Amino acid sequence: MLKHVTCYVLLSLFQGYLFTSREDIIAEFQPLLTERANNFTIEFNTASTDYPEVVDKIKNETWTAVAALNNQIATLKTTISTDIAAATESDVINCLSGQQTAANELSSDAINSTCWVGVTYPDLESARDALGILAQIPNNTIDACASLNPLPSQDQQFVNCISHKILDLDLMNDVLVGNFTEVKEQTLNSSTACLAEQTGVLSQQINDINFQVTLCMS
Repeated sequence: MLKHVTCYVLLSLFQGYLFTSREDIIAEFQPLLTERANNFTIEFNTASTDYPEVVDKIKNETWTAVAALNNQIATLKTTISTDIAAATESDVINCLSGQQTAANELSSDAINSTCWVGVTYPDLESARDALGILAQIPNNTIDACASLNPLPSQDQQFVNCISHKILDLDLMNDVLVGNFTEVKEQTLNSSTACLAEQTGVLSQQINDINFQVTLCMS
């Protein structure tokens, strides 16, 4: 509703409404610009809060997956060592020793290096920072339009400049908020896909060795 009212006001201004002074023009537009500065700042602050939450979520999910796999690997190694110690036949010992070598080569390091890139995510940072830049523009709009239209005879151009910029700001806010949301979802989905792929590979290797150990003991 607010945007519809704003558009109506701005369209009225486009049609050549006459102000008596620059002060009148500024008084008309300043509340609209201040409102946008406040709203855009809220959007930026929300994104700034979301960013570390996304990073922590990815970190925690990665570390949880790594810890679970490391526990499985440790259990597998203990099982093989126990079976070797209890085995009496050389062929069984040799078979288990081969699986022990394979188990010792298992590592979750690739998951950390591939799925957890650290504390920075450039695309998400850029999307967040763009909202911060946008939040500063409303406060600079009047001065910028005044510098482009400094003459008293340019009052209508001054009005048009501010009006167009307000409409542009509303559009850009929608675009940038949508972009941050999209990049955030892409970042989380990419991490989830990476974890699924990497943990799947290592889990399969663990299962394969467990199966071979069972065959060695049969």
